[in-house]
Amino acid sequence: MATSGWEPELKADANDEITNGAGYVGIDFIDDSRPIPYYRVNFSSSWGARDPSLFTIVLVSMNRDGKIDPEDAGTAIGWNPEVGRFQEIEPNGEEFAPEVKAPKHIRTSK
Repeated sequence: MATSGWEPELKADANDEITNGAGYVGIDFIDDSRPIPYYRVNFSSSWGARDPSLFTIVLVSMNRDGKIDPEDAGTAIGWNPEVGRFQEIEPNGEEFAPEVKAPKHIRTSK
């Protein structure tokens, strides 16, 4: 069986939460009552004080109807050369957020 040779750097699990090789990216907890079925993706967007020439992915969650919460600034993800993987970038654009290995699950009423 032939393989493509591609290895994913980011994955979305069954709840559509984003992970890298070290854990969850861009979350502190998983809200099981509100799954995120889709993301809008922007590439090379400016993010805080981050150098605009650096490759940046900004993911904004979308509802099933394709609408985006206007207050959702999104999650910025960029390559962290110090650890050799993609990580969430803090809103200031100057620091990477740590991954969360085992986020708490919360279930809120709809």
